[in-house]
Amino acid sequence: MKHIPVLLDEVVESLNLKKGGVYVDGTIGLGGHAQALANKVDCSLQIYGFDRDERVLKAVEAKNLNCVQTVHASYDQAYEILREKEVEQVDGILLDLGASSVQFDEPERGFSFKEGPLDMRFDVSRGNTAAEILNTYQKKDLARIIKEYGEEKFASRIAERIVQQREVERFSSTTQLVKLVESAIPRRAWPKKIHPATKTFQALRIEVNQELEQLKSALPKLLQLLKPGARIAIISFHSLEDRIVKRFFREAEKSCICPKEFPVCRCDKKQMIKIISKKPITPSKTEIKNNPRSRSAKLRVAERV
Repeated sequence: MKHIPVLLDEVVESLNLKKGGVYVDGTIGLGGHAQALANKVDCSLQIYGFDRDERVLKAVEAKNLNCVQTVHASYDQAYEILREKEVEQVDGILLDLGASSVQFDEPERGFSFKEGPLDMRFDVSRGNTAAEILNTYQKKDLARIIKEYGEEKFASRIAERIVQQREVERFSSTTQLVKLVESAIPRRAWPKKIHPATKTFQALRIEVNQELEQLKSALPKLLQLLKPGARIAIISFHSLEDRIVKRFFREAEKSCICPKEFPVCRCDKKQMIKIISKKPITPSKTEIKNNPRSRSAKLRVAERV
């Protein structure tokens, strides 16, 4: 399994690491970021690495990183799980959102356009597959998912074709869906820089894994885990995730949400964070050249007050 961690130096620097600190790697993947964090300080760090994909967790465990304790769970369960482990607060949190390059590179997972089953689950032990969604969801729900999660302007047309196609043959493979999307979008409207099925695949993956709901649920709880002065760094790969993080950080930084006409504050809201990265940190031209998959990455960093 080959994986190139995105924005590695920027993540390491942004977390203000300290010896003996406790950290959460919310989507540990193959452990590239976690290993870099340990190398920056030493293995007096304790890193809890969460991931829903058992296969990548086994790969991390095979590296024998003494400072890393893997946890087969979603990062939105980190608060409850760490409390059970009697970890009250941590010194930093990293979230590297979305699917990893490893998952895209394995056709049997169904994330790529290569021939494979339409699965797309991070955790293959539970939940609906992409095929089950395509074969059972109503047309209006398919259209909504593809439009909202994929930001695909031909969502209604694609959804209609899906419903028509499954009456003839149920969906089971990625290539079935690729061909359908290609036929549903007029050739002149195909995007120049990405495959025409990219947005539909993204939308399905997000729905299968409930990625946006997970992120919204996790953010308030993760802030409660941070010690004062500790930082949270979040890498997103598309505008939907980045928008959620950006809005949450802005709201958490506010010390008052009363209407402007109120002479004094009545809301009793307290500032929870200080935003460190006023604008998202993006990969350098060199990193994008060496790792094209990093091109859409955005890193936002905030500090607990």
